[in-house]
Amino acid sequence: MRRVYVLCEGQTEERFIQSVLSSYLAVKGVILIPIIIATKRTLSEKFKGGIVSYERQIKKEILLLCGQHPNEMVTTMIDYYGLPDDVPLVQDHFPNPYDKVSAIEEEIERDINRRNFFCYISLHEFESLLFANTSAFGCIADENAVRKLTDMKNQFGNAELINNSFETAPSKRISKTISTYSKTLHGTRLASIIGVEKMKSECAHFSQWIERL
Repeated sequence: MRRVYVLCEGQTEERFIQSVLSSYLAVKGVILIPIIIATKRTLSEKFKGGIVSYERQIKKEILLLCGQHPNEMVTTMIDYYGLPDDVPLVQDHFPNPYDKVSAIEEEIERDINRRNFFCYISLHEFESLLFANTSAFGCIADENAVRKLTDMKNQFGNAELINNSFETAPSKRISKTISTYSKTLHGTRLASIIGVEKMKSECAHFSQWIERL
């Protein structure tokens, strides 16, 4: 069995890794260990969740994990939506989101420069994966809400291309359509219903990460 440490953004990603990805990859000989990124550290305590800086948080935590586990792999599960301004290439323009996110990942890997690290940034965020099968929302919403979410996905033709702004990011669209939606409460439940294979078939960038894992 090979262990892979996954530096992730918050509790929802941690639960997704523990409850959904871990069982999927365990049969392939991979053990995933999620680590929520630190907001800050003191001598006695680590404060978790929330990313405001690449240099002070993301890079620092990656290097720490790579150093602590030199013979094991380290990766990330961080949302493209809301990336800090100091992330390499985040301010640059690219023809499409796939080109940009791949370039950012490659630049972060070059910057980290550790043989046991590879980068994954979710396009555009965790909730994009839930759009892989909008019928799953039927467990928490009525048919009208499910139809609206399905129409949203069909506008883009690809769950990972649902656009990236404060008002139109996948999580914002879900919250506006289903007022009771809670990322921490419903995210992993919906992901479990949808399943990794369906997510892979609908989300090419996510699929590449899973294959790499």
